[in-house]
Amino acid sequence: MTFFRFRPWKGANYEQGWHGVRTLIVGESHYSGRFDCGEELTQSCVREWASTGKGARFWAAIERTMLGDLPANRVEFWDSVGFYNYVQDLLLPHTRPRVAHLRAGQLPFLRALRSLQPELVVIYGKDVWNKGLPPHTHRVANWREGDEEVCGYQLPKTGHIPLVLGNIPHPRGGHSHARWYPVIRRARDFVKAGRQRMSPA
Repeated sequence: MTFFRFRPWKGANYEQGWHGVRTLIVGESHYSGRFDCGEELTQSCVREWASTGKGARFWAAIERTMLGDLPANRVEFWDSVGFYNYVQDLLLPHTRPRVAHLRAGQLPFLRALRSLQPELVVIYGKDVWNKGLPPHTHRVANWREGDEEVCGYQLPKTGHIPLVLGNIPHPRGGHSHARWYPVIRRARDFVKAGRQRMSPA
């Protein structure tokens, strides 16, 4: 029995982690005019992008945000991370997820966390962060990047305690990878230092 309409991508070296940290990247949703897409859709999209560079510019934006630039070895990067789309419904092109889609994504998302056991979760899409995430997130880390305070959170009831970094604008919204790259790098270093298991602030 599967709990996902679209199974998450788990890179071949996911357990070894991205720079030693099990990292799950969370996107928003799939868009297609077809409705016969199977449960391997997420995996197929990531695999095609990693191996051929063909696909939505979303993937390149993710790489720039996570790495500061396009990777020298795309396959190596995607083999080191997991990827999951929060909305488990297939949306028509040029539409936006409704609140009902986002709320329906809560339980599958928690199951994805239990299955993949990430140490760092990077969430793209302000709607996912503000309208979709399960309640009762706890702030456990905060630091300054330039003039802004950045916060890391934990989600309870996941079987472990990942550091969750969110409220990152969706790449289609034209976010600045130069702004978010140091934030994500700092969060990764925070996890590596073992401080993600601090008591909630």
